[in-house]
Amino acid sequence: MLPKLFDMEKLCAENSIPTAPVGNKHARQGWVNVHCPFCAGSEDYHLGYNKNKGYFYCWRCGWKPVRAALAAVLGVGGREAEKVAEEYKLRAPLWHGRTEQVYAKTLHLPKGAGPLQKAHTRYLERRGYDPAEIERVWGIYGIGAVAIPAALRWRILIPIYLEKRLVSYTCRALAETKKDKYRACPQELEVFHHKDTLYGLDLVSSKNLVVVEGPTDVWRIGPGAVATFGTQVSYMQRLLISRFKRVYVLYDADEYMAGQIAGERLGWEMSGYGVEVVQIILPIGMDPGGMSSGDVKHLRKQLGI
Repeated sequence: MLPKLFDMEKLCAENSIPTAPVGNKHARQGWVNVHCPFCAGSEDYHLGYNKNKGYFYCWRCGWKPVRAALAAVLGVGGREAEKVAEEYKLRAPLWHGRTEQVYAKTLHLPKGAGPLQKAHTRYLERRGYDPAEIERVWGIYGIGAVAIPAALRWRILIPIYLEKRLVSYTCRALAETKKDKYRACPQELEVFHHKDTLYGLDLVSSKNLVVVEGPTDVWRIGPGAVATFGTQVSYMQRLLISRFKRVYVLYDADEYMAGQIAGERLGWEMSGYGVEVVQIILPIGMDPGGMSSGDVKHLRKQLGI
């Protein structure tokens, strides 16, 4: 039987399991983050162990049973995972209390953010976007060779607004080979947490809403679509979605069906708010950002946005 709490930091250190270093976007107080063995795609410390309450949660694919998560991280069976956890058993949490997040009053963009450069426009054109239109409608910025912090070099900065107020941002890398394609604004610099709002919400004028995963998907669909920054939808995001009469969920169609499963989950969650949810399933391997302009035009007409 697993102990209620165990020293995950010490367990990882003594079993050669990498944890999120200080400064990593997933390194947060009260958590120990490791690479998620359940996620498809790049490794980036998505799976967190809460040191105070003793549970696992992946920021990409959601809650995980402690026994299964620890076994997967260690690469052993469930019984062996229990034995290992018992060796690191704690009688009290290592982290006491609860820290309230203090948000900034004004958001300041990182140094280096400015007009789009040739590299940014070429990136957008390769993906079938009109750089001038995206810059005009969505107010994006380009970050080139000079940036503070340096990790934001050669990215597109995507501002996030709530009721016309700049509250946060995320940065998309131009290089597809980067593990961290998106870098969110550090929490301490946000006016409002980006996972507590919906990207594109201010430009929705219809009673119908299209929900997609990321900002570039919103650009493709156009005003009337919002992004949840991944398939994990927060309580605040559900409240914002509940304002609408009909919601169309258009998540990525990956081969592991993660998008479809997440869409079904969101539909079930929103049914409690009395919202009609329709899930649109794309062909395997396709995402909204890859749709043609003709398909998007037809979709917008059919959905009434």
